Amino acid sequence: MNASESDRGKLLIEGYGLRLADHSDITAEILNMMNARGEAWSWVERWIAEDAPRWRNTPDTLVFEVPPGRLADRQAVDFTQDVWMCKPQVFEHQTWGGRTFVRMSWSRAERHAV
Repeated sequence: MNASESDRGKLLIEGYGLRLADHSDITAEILNMMNARGEAWSWVERWIAEDAPRWRNTPDTLVFEVPPGRLADRQAVDFTQDVWMCKPQVFEHQTWGGRTFVRMSWSRAERHAV
């Protein structure tokens, strides 16, 4: 992420009252849901080993939590426009137990190739 992308990411977090998060927050929520239901989800261990490491904040990745009800009506449209202005190569989200987590990332290799 270059300086302007980093600044936009910081403004996104601050401007919408979001909270930085990482894979441990998501993993805890998944495990809480699994345990609450008394089920063993076979995919969880694979997610922890393979996917979870991508869900951490690095110079090229921004992971945050969107509090329930935070982005409603016009604010949701504004948020979408602001995310678009950050120009992430990856934007994904997941919701567990009423908590929504977002990951945005930028590829250094693609950025330097331009």
